[in-house]
Amino acid sequence: MRGAARALLCAALLLPPAACERDGARQVVNVYSWPGYVAADTIAGFEARTGIRVNYSLLDTNQVLETKLLAGHSGYDVVVPGAGYLQRLARAGALRKLAKSQVPNLRNLDPAVMAAVRRQDPGNAYGVPYVWGTNGFAYDREMILARMPDAPLDSWDMLFKPEVVARFADCGVVFYDTPIAVVPHVLAWLGRDPNSESLDDLVLAERALLAVRPYIRYLSNVRQFADLASGAVCLAFSDNGNALQARARATQGGRPRTIGYSVPREGAQLWFDMLAVPADAPHAGNAYRFIDYLLEPRVAAAITEATGFATANLAARTLLPPAVRDDPLIHPPPAQRTRLFPDPMKTDAYVRERLRMWTRFMTGH
Repeated sequence: MRGAARALLCAALLLPPAACERDGARQVVNVYSWPGYVAADTIAGFEARTGIRVNYSLLDTNQVLETKLLAGHSGYDVVVPGAGYLQRLARAGALRKLAKSQVPNLRNLDPAVMAAVRRQDPGNAYGVPYVWGTNGFAYDREMILARMPDAPLDSWDMLFKPEVVARFADCGVVFYDTPIAVVPHVLAWLGRDPNSESLDDLVLAERALLAVRPYIRYLSNVRQFADLASGAVCLAFSDNGNALQARARATQGGRPRTIGYSVPREGAQLWFDMLAVPADAPHAGNAYRFIDYLLEPRVAAAITEATGFATANLAARTLLPPAVRDDPLIHPPPAQRTRLFPDPMKTDAYVRERLRMWTRFMTGH
């Protein structure tokens, strides 16, 4: 590209001159995000608008994301950690402070959501709230009730009480492959503080998990909603968005099954996933353009409608169809919100112990 054209494009993309001189810097943005987090036309729309190619890689755990960013030179420009992990990554110097002037659509975000995530991101300095939701469990209603007509569908007994879980082992029980989500809910079911860092409580959680391990078919953060939709499994630790996507897939596939979702009475996690830029992002200017595009009301509304994850974009909510805007699986009703608890950052010492416990759980001993 000739110098004048290069300079004009560099200015349009808000890239510093040094970045513009790097071959291809303005043409690519490398995104590391969760499955099912964009609408069918999100990526194509951004590429058509900007001419920037999106390399979209799928992550499956916050732990893997953290490991890659702390090692450095990941090559990613935009990452999507949970709010608790964003706090850990920011403290470790793995994220860059947001250049808020390059993300004008920040004005569209819900002030209540921004206030909620400030507990983990003081000053909203490092992360942009993207989507949020609840954790609970999803289930194939017909398959579950055929095996247990009085199944406790409003309780974590479904996943953590051995004599209950055993009833569904034949049709397939699936857990998330992450202690971040699972351990707090075991503690809530045990009547303990879900965010306890007591090692005694962690021992209780381990005992409870090992008691149900024989009945769990597999651990995964990405497979269960497809398997639930196809009937390959009947009960899955899930979030609300994955439950809705499983329901949609079952409907689209013409499968006559009812996919239910429960936020159990013992309590459930309220989570926020954040857009962030790694400290060593090779195409930071393009990262900000991509984030700003995701915050356009029309784009954000389409993502929520397609994925079932609630948007943090207040302007986008007015564009949602009433059936989506009023769906209790997407936007929890007030009575349900009283049962939700946050996911604060844990100490490094506790995280190490929890990971050791999780390894024992995964192997079954």
